Amino acid sequence: MRKELFISTVLFFGLALFGACKKVEAPGGGGGNPQEPDLKRSFQLVLGGLPGETVPRTGLSVLVSITNAQGDTIVKNKRLSLKHDQQYFTDTLLSVKGNYNISKFWILQNNEVLFVTPITGSSRAQAVTAPLPVQVSLVSADHKLQHIEVARVGAYDKSEDFGYAPGEFGKIDPGPVEDPNALISIWVHPLIRIGDVVYDSIPATITVQTWDKAGQMTSRNAVFSAGRNKIDLLRSASKYKFRIEKWGTVDEMELIPAQVQAGAVYVFGGSKQAKKLSEVLTYKIVQGVSTPHTRLLYNYNTDGKIAEILTFKKMADNSNYLALKEKINYDMGRVESISRYDEEAAKTGSTHFSYLADGKLHQMIDYQGGHHISAELSYTAAGGGSGISGDHLVSIKYAYSEHQYTAVSNLSIRGGNMIESLYSATNGDYAKGLYTYDFGINPYIHLKLPDLYLSNYSKHNRTAEQNEYFKAYPIVEAYDYDYTYGTDGYPVELIVKYKTYLTGAHAYDIRTVFKY
Repeated sequence: MRKELFISTVLFFGLALFGACKKVEAPGGGGGNPQEPDLKRSFQLVLGGLPGETVPRTGLSVLVSITNAQGDTIVKNKRLSLKHDQQYFTDTLLSVKGNYNISKFWILQNNEVLFVTPITGSSRAQAVTAPLPVQVSLVSADHKLQHIEVARVGAYDKSEDFGYAPGEFGKIDPGPVEDPNALISIWVHPLIRIGDVVYDSIPATITVQTWDKAGQMTSRNAVFSAGRNKIDLLRSASKYKFRIEKWGTVDEMELIPAQVQAGAVYVFGGSKQAKKLSEVLTYKIVQGVSTPHTRLLYNYNTDGKIAEILTFKKMADNSNYLALKEKINYDMGRVESISRYDEEAAKTGSTHFSYLADGKLHQMIDYQGGHHISAELSYTAAGGGSGISGDHLVSIKYAYSEHQYTAVSNLSIRGGNMIESLYSATNGDYAKGLYTYDFGINPYIHLKLPDLYLSNYSKHNRTAEQNEYFKAYPIVEAYDYDYTYGTDGYPVELIVKYKTYLTGAHAYDIRTVFKY
């Protein structure tokens, strides 16, 4: 079942292969669907008979021109076949909902004009009861049969007698021969919404089904890289259907040729609620021996927002104790502060947050041990990106109550992930990190918990990092990440290997188990 359809720079044709079109802008947040099935229309032009003819003719074709309600020509000299089945029927024309006018209608055989519909005001207009223009009102979703009349063109009749330009009957364009193998290229962009997080930079496999004019369907799978991908469609097809299955979501998009514009970007994908972390267990593995390290419990409010995080650790006698309780406080639906308490319920610190008018995090102040760190954030678009995510830079300015120096951290965000960080302080401290990610779902981003270092900012899960330091450096650093995933894109286990920074020797592993 179709769930959401977003269209960016998609141009809707007035009718199949029309030369003019109407632009439909993409809805901002995915609410609404500019291409609902009830906008699609089809019709045929029908004649009860041909003047003076008692035996049905064969081998006939039609030249038709059509204007829209504003008088713009959107079909010019379109050639259609004309076949007889008790009445004469043209080929089916595809359209979208609206009102149109037939401005030209000629019946030909071997490029000889035999019958035409005269234009209002011409000397032959009285030969029919409804001269041109003839209105075609496509309001109902039902297939429409629009009746039209013609007058016979005699041997000595001239085109201007019927209201057409002088000499026009002698200038018949046989029209192009359609290549049945001709292709049209469009862009398709998979987009999956998990909770409030939009994943628009992910690889996916799309099933593409194509129906020819005889109703025969062929199917193929297209493997897409992250972001938008170009795909070639058979121009002569009668219908296309795209289907994406990702992380337990399913979505379909159906197009008819009248809705396909070369170079347009079609964005579609499913959505579902985000899973909530309930428990995270960590184990420290040293020389093959695994020891429980921490146990985090996540409790939620009745509205589904994270309310508190309880961190348990082990005593020397292997008993559990509550080492940290974090209580999350909200204001207008956003995290206003996080208060921290120790095992005796004594408050040990807190972090406070404020936001810009557009909802972006703006300032943070962290209180701990009688000191505080303040941070101010600014954002700069970096250009590029594959859609909603948008590549950008985040700059964080830090000030420390217990130090005279200040610091700046610059973060590069690409495809929704922090791929580079650069920290420099006025006392000479320096750290640079380069990071890579997989395409799994980062469960922490759905907690919507900000922190001083934006550690939960990335949409996907880190798989590798390269760091360099000056003056200050860590004792150990991570050098290998190994995830195990469930079928819905969430990690269920992670093993991170750590090495001693100075020697490069392996130190230990941390095994993390995620429960939802």
